[in-house]
Amino acid sequence: MLNPGMQAEERGVLVSEIHHRVKNNLAVISSLLNMKANTASAPEAKLALEDTLSRVRAMALVQEHLYASNNFDQIDFGDCVKDLVHEVSTAYDNGRGKISVAIDASPIRLNVSRAIPCALILNELLTNTFKHAFPGERSGNVHVGFRETKPAHLDLTVRDNGVGCGTDRTAPTEASGLEIVQVLARQLGGTVEQESGPGTGVAVRFPAA
Repeated sequence: MLNPGMQAEERGVLVSEIHHRVKNNLAVISSLLNMKANTASAPEAKLALEDTLSRVRAMALVQEHLYASNNFDQIDFGDCVKDLVHEVSTAYDNGRGKISVAIDASPIRLNVSRAIPCALILNELLTNTFKHAFPGERSGNVHVGFRETKPAHLDLTVRDNGVGCGTDRTAPTEASGLEIVQVLARQLGGTVEQESGPGTGVAVRFPAA
């Protein structure tokens, strides 16, 4: 706990050091998970490790934005959305460019207690989309939105024009991912709404604070 009598400059240095250590710890965890995923022989274990790694990277991304910010309690989540889309796209599309992502993210500031659940939600939705919406060599489009829909209420959305929730897209990882999204949405005091075809859309709606 920070000393109430500590000078503002000292507090700033200490908070910066804490964020730096958290960032480094998350980087170590990511490296360990990546190493285990690369050496896992069972496909199920490899998949589970890769999914966990993507979640740790989502949290680390929020931490990086906090560390780079002059405000150690809030980040511009619109910028975080863009970086997270790039991370997931790089990881799952392998630079092929078969999936095009359009981003409409407003520059809205969130404190860290809300930014981390939001980053995890977006990571789950994007990961499921890249894994299941466009099987084989199908190409397609994804739209990611983050905006204020009414005063102090926010929408985080991921929509695609893929195969929808039919036979090609049904997978245990998608079901468990949506369960995680629902749990995180409840933490935010929000709701999850699924939109049916063509393609699939998920909207997470929650109060800004």
